[in-house]
Amino acid sequence: MSGCPGGSIYSGNGTTCTSNPCPAPANDSCAGAITLSVGVPVMANNNSATDDPGAGATPCNTLSGFNRGVWYTFTAPTSNRYAASTCGATFDSRIYVYSGDCGSLVCVWANTTDLVCAPNGATANFCTTEGVTYTIIVASDTTATGDFALVMNEVGPPAGVCCNNNTGICTTLCFGSCPAGTTLNASTTTCGPTACPTTRVCCNNTSAACQPNFGPSCPSGTTEVSGLTCEPSSCSQFFGACCQQQTGACVFMGSADCAALTQPGTFLGVSTVCPGGLCYGEREPNSTTFAAFLNDPLTNPATLSHGDSITGITTGGGLDAGNNGNGTASNSAVDFWLVSTSAQPLGIYRRELTQIGGSTSASFGFGFGLRGRAQTLGVPSGGNNPLQGSNGSPKRVAWYGFGKQEKVIVEPFGTSSTSTPYVLQLNDTPVTPTIATGTVVEGAVTIRVVSTGATTIDSDAWLYDGNFNALTNGAGGPGGAEGQLAAGDPAGTTSSFTRTLAPGTYYLAVCPSNLANDQPNDPIEGITSTGPDTRFITYFPDVVICDRMNQTADYTAHVEVVDGSSNTITSPDISWTGSTAAWHGLVHFVQFTVGTPVVNGACCCGSSCSITTAAACSGLNQTFAGAGTACTPFSFTAPCCRGNFNKSVAGPGAPGGISVQDIFDFLTGYFSNDACANTNDSAAGPGAPNGVSVQDIFDFLAAYFGGC
Repeated sequence: MSGCPGGSIYSGNGTTCTSNPCPAPANDSCAGAITLSVGVPVMANNNSATDDPGAGATPCNTLSGFNRGVWYTFTAPTSNRYAASTCGATFDSRIYVYSGDCGSLVCVWANTTDLVCAPNGATANFCTTEGVTYTIIVASDTTATGDFALVMNEVGPPAGVCCNNNTGICTTLCFGSCPAGTTLNASTTTCGPTACPTTRVCCNNTSAACQPNFGPSCPSGTTEVSGLTCEPSSCSQFFGACCQQQTGACVFMGSADCAALTQPGTFLGVSTVCPGGLCYGEREPNSTTFAAFLNDPLTNPATLSHGDSITGITTGGGLDAGNNGNGTASNSAVDFWLVSTSAQPLGIYRRELTQIGGSTSASFGFGFGLRGRAQTLGVPSGGNNPLQGSNGSPKRVAWYGFGKQEKVIVEPFGTSSTSTPYVLQLNDTPVTPTIATGTVVEGAVTIRVVSTGATTIDSDAWLYDGNFNALTNGAGGPGGAEGQLAAGDPAGTTSSFTRTLAPGTYYLAVCPSNLANDQPNDPIEGITSTGPDTRFITYFPDVVICDRMNQTADYTAHVEVVDGSSNTITSPDISWTGSTAAWHGLVHFVQFTVGTPVVNGACCCGSSCSITTAAACSGLNQTFAGAGTACTPFSFTAPCCRGNFNKSVAGPGAPGGISVQDIFDFLTGYFSNDACANTNDSAAGPGAPNGVSVQDIFDFLAAYFGGC
C-alpha cells in the first residue's frame, strides 16, 4: 500500500496485476459526464480511463480518437467567456469543448498546445450562451496518464462580435482579433439582429446590383452610394436601357446583365431610358459584305411599327469588304439592318427613321442611309449603293410604303471613335394623295409632270395601279420615265410618257430627283451602273424612295393626264419647299381615274325614240335599244315598238307587249305633254310643247293596231 505511486488506486492485499484490473471511472463515457461548477476544481486522473473513439466529435480532433479521456458537462449560468483549465497536470493533457448531445456533438473549442499552463496543462477559452450545456473531455494525444485538477472560471465578456464585411454574418469573438474579411463590433458581445448594422450601400459597377456592406469600405468593382438600405433607386445611376436582339424587348438593367441575356442586347448607357415601343439591339457580326447580309435572314432583322427602334454601335466586329459607300474602302464602323414594317390597311404611308439617341457630333462621323442596287439599261444588278443619306436635325431618312410590310436596307456608319449607341426610331404618317378630278378614256394615255413655278427641275415619276402595285417597264412601259419629252408637251414639262391603260384608279409618284423602287427605269433613259446618269433601285418591292434630302430650292408642278381624244385632266399644284426647310425625301402621289368611252344608243321612251346613253335611258315607260343603235324616222317597229307605250313584256293576249292598257297610258302622257308621247319624233313648236300634237294620237293608234 505504501509503495503505490501517487495518483494510483490500491486494489487490496492479494490482488494481482492483470490486464486493466482497475475499474474505469464513472465519467469514462460521455453519458457519465460529471457536472462542473464555476470556480470549483475537480480532482481526477485518467489512469484507468479507456480510449474514446471520438464520440461523434472528430471535427475537434484530427486523431482517430481520444486517449484515456474522461467527460464533464458545464451549463453556462450567463452568456460570457469562460476558461476550462488543467494547470499542474502530471501528463500532457488536452481539453475539447462541444455543444449538443452525446453522439451528435459539435466542436466549440479544441486545445492542442497551451503556453499558459505549460508544460502539461491545457486551457480552453470559449464563449457561452446562457442556459446552454457544454460537454468537455480531458484526454491525451498519447498513452500518457496522470493526475489533473479541472476548473471552470468566468474570465470576462467576449471581445465583441465579428461582422462579415459582405454578408453581415455575425460571429462572437472571445478574444484576439477578427479574421480577415470581417470587422470587429466591440460595442456588443452577443450576436443578435442588430449586432452587425449596415455601414454603407455598394452598387456593382457592371451589374448594378445593390449590396449592403458591413465593413469599412465597398469592395473592388463596386461604388458606395448614399443611404444605408438598398432601395429600388439606390443604383439607378448604374442602370440603363437594354434593347434585346430579335424580340425587341427593352429592359432597364446593368450593362453586364444586358450582355449576359439569352438574346444579348445593346446597352444604351447608364441613366438611359427605353425609347418606347419595341427596341431591337444589334447582332454581331453585321458589317460583312452586303451580299452575305442579304443571304443571312438572322442578321439584324427588325419588324417595326410606329414608335419602334433599332440600336447598335458601329464599332462592332466585321468589315463590309469594300462595299461601303459612306466611308473608306474597308470600314469596320458599319452596321447593316433589314427593316420591315408591320402590316397596315392598304394606303400610302410616309416612313421616317429618325435618330433619337447617340452622338450627333460631326467629330464622331456618325450617319446612316438607305441602300440599294444598280441597274443597266433596264436590267437590275447588284451592289451596295446609296439610295438616300440621312439629313436634318435630328438626322433622318424617309421612304414610302403601302401597308404591305415593305423592307428596306438601313446602313448606320461611323468612325473608330463612334462608340456611343445610336437609336433610330420609326415614325409613320398616312399620306393623302392629290386628286386630279375628272376622267380620261382607256387606251393610250399621256402623263406629264409640268413645272408651274419659277424653277424647273428634272423630275422622276412612276405609275401605280389602284392596289399600289408598281407598273413594270418594258418596251413601251407602263411604269414611268425621267426627263423624256415628246412632241406636243407644253413648256416646263420635265417628265412625259405615254402608256396604254385599262379603266381603273391610278397613282403617279413624283419626285424632282431620282425616284427609286424595285423596278428598273425605262431602257430609253439609257441608265447604266457606271454612267453619268446612274440611278439606283431598291432590293425589295412596295418601297418608294426619293434620293434628295437636302435640296433648298422651291419647286412647284402639276400633273397632266391626256387620253387619245385629247381629253385632259390636271391635278392641283404639288410643291417642294426648300427655302425654309429641306425636301427630306418628299414624294407626292397624284391620283387619277381612267374610264371607258361613253357610247350612245336608241332610247325607246313610251312611243318616242331618241339617242342617249344607257344610264340616261331609265325610268317609267323607257327601255334602251342598245349601244350604237339608231332611231328610224317614222318607223313604228324599229328599233322601238311605239304601240307598246308602257314597255310591258309580251304575253298571252299581248303580242309585242301591246295591250289596252297602253292606250290609257298613252293618253295620260299625251294630255300631260309628256315627251314620251311624241310618237312621230316631231320637233317642238307653237302649240306642240315637247313635239306633242294631235298627229301623235293618229300615229300612236296606227302603231298600236299595227301590232308592232
